[in-house]
This record gives sequence, structure tokens and C-alpha cells, in this order.
Amino acid sequence: MDHFKSLRTIVADRESIVTEWMAQLAAERHELHELLGSEYIRQQSETLLIEFPRLTVPGTASPDRERDSYEGVSRWLQNISLRTAQHGGSPHTFMPYLLRLKAIISERVKDHPEMTMQDLYDGLTALDRVFDRINHLYYDFYLNRREQVIKAQALAIQELSAPVIQVWNGILALPLIGAIDTQRAKGIMENLLREVVRTKSPHVIIDITGVPIVDTGVAERLIKTVEAARLVGAECVMTGIRPEVAQTLVMLGVNLGDIVTKATLQAGLSYILQRIRQGEQEAAFADTKILEESVS
Repeated sequence: MDHFKSLRTIVADRESIVTEWMAQLAAERHELHELLGSEYIRQQSETLLIEFPRLTVPGTASPDRERDSYEGVSRWLQNISLRTAQHGGSPHTFMPYLLRLKAIISERVKDHPEMTMQDLYDGLTALDRVFDRINHLYYDFYLNRREQVIKAQALAIQELSAPVIQVWNGILALPLIGAIDTQRAKGIMENLLREVVRTKSPHVIIDITGVPIVDTGVAERLIKTVEAARLVGAECVMTGIRPEVAQTLVMLGVNLGDIVTKATLQAGLSYILQRIRQGEQEAAFADTKILEESVS
């Protein structure tokens, strides 16, 4: 008897299998069932059973044939692993979910009236191979997806840790809070330069009131950020240098060069607005001078 054909016949009773499967998951309050919702899990379970007959290929099948047989399940695994990772689930939640299906199908294989002992052994061995492969693929997809989610979260945290705010037309503010290491300094510079270019702002206030420690390393990173901003057309004013920070910088011999510093963010904004008004007055005076010369 063809035990692969028997497996496909058994799995063809999808409605009955899914109903029993979902009932057991609900009774056990299974983590994946609770995490992703009963309706979503039922839909995904039905999709898996639709693809299942393609997985029952002989162990002697060629690698190409076996790979093709898992194409649909691979897509299914990618979707459910992404959903699980996004909802904060662990890969360990999937194994009990899958083993519950394996137990249901195994019981039906054992109860099949036409199964000989050899057929039963071959059928259960084939089931083991299929479920082992599914579980292995899931772990691979889950870990890849989880890594992507972690990278995306790290990027979001990085952007939140260095928010660039437009406080006035042509004026950006970068309030910094917490320690600034090399990695964070890189993110701060990238965020600032991106916003300077996007908004075409010629002025930036970097406020370090919330930075607890400003040593030589931190000062050098801030100076590089100011220099990079200058290269894309923005002049920076640094604010929030507390007295103890100023003393530390002097003791360390740190030279901020020609960077303008002010005590508070408000003072920095007033300084920039004054510079803008002064520039407008000088431009107006120059225009008037040119007009007078042209009339005379």
C-alpha cells in the first residue's frame, strides 16, 4: 500500500482536522493561539493543510523535487514567523502548535483500516521527516525576521534618541539626553545632516543640557558633528554647557574652536534670531546702496 497516498487522503479531511486542532489549542490556551488570535491562527492552519499533501514526497526524492514541494510552505512560514516576531513571540511557541497537528494526524494514521505494520512505520517516519523539516525552516525564518525587527527597532530608538526639531523657520534644534558613545554619535550626525539637507536650514542649535558626562571623546564627537553640518551649509550653536562641564573641558584642554556656545537653548535661539535680523538689515542696506548708486 502507498502510505504517502494514505497520508494525503487523511490530510484531505481538512475541516475535521482544523476543528479538532483549534479546539485543543483553545482548551490549552496555547501561547501562539493567544498571541496572534484564534481567527488568524485558524486561517493559517487551513493554509498549511492545503499545502501539506505536497510535502509527502518520498525521502529518496531529488533535492529539486523536495525543494519545490516546500515552496508554498516556505511562504507560509515566512508570513507566520514575521507575524510572531512582530508580536514579540518566541520561536518556542511554534513547536507545541506544530506538534499538536502532528499528534492529530498520527492518531488518524494509526486508526487507518488499511494500514499494515510496515505501512504504519513508513507513514509515521514520513510524518517525522515532514514536521522536522517544517520546524527547522520555521526557526530559520523566525531568526531572520527577528533580526530584521531588532534592526528596525534599533533604528527607531536611534532616531528617537537624537530628535531633530524645527523650532523656527530655518532653525533646527537637536536636544541631546544621555551618554553619547561612538555608535550613538554616528546616528546623531546622520539624523542631523539628513534634516539639514531636507529642511535646507542654515542654523542648528545643539543642546547638551541632558548629557551627563562631556569628556574629551564626547567633545570630539560633537565637534565633528558641527563640522559636518557646516559642510552641508548649516552653522551650529552649542547650548547647555553646565559650569561643571565647562570646568572639565578646560581641565582636559578641550578646544571647541570657533563654535559659538550659549548657556541655554533660549539664549542660543535669541542669538540666531539676532544674527538673522542683522543679516536682513545688512542685506537691505546693501540693496539700498546699490539702488542709490544706480540712480546717481
